[in-house]
Amino acid sequence: MNPLVKKYIDRLDQLLADRRSRGPLLQDEESAVAAELDDVWRELSDEDQDFIEFYVTLGDGEPVQAPEDLGLVTVEVKLGDRTMPYKAA
Repeated sequence: MNPLVKKYIDRLDQLLADRRSRGPLLQDEESAVAAELDDVWRELSDEDQDFIEFYVTLGDGEPVQAPEDLGLVTVEVKLGDRTMPYKAA
């Protein structure tokens, strides 16, 4: 794992742990962490940013394989149609 990705995830995890244990942080504390995270984020590649977004969204969970897992099937939609591209199976 890219060291910057690890740094970002570790710092974000620490921020969330601090919020859970102490409650809301002071604005100065939160702003300092947000600035640090922003600085690291700007140094990351698009692929690393995508990885972090996936991690934050799903963690160790498995992504839902929509539409099958949701009980939906794909339907044909023509340009200009006002129908959804999925319907109940």
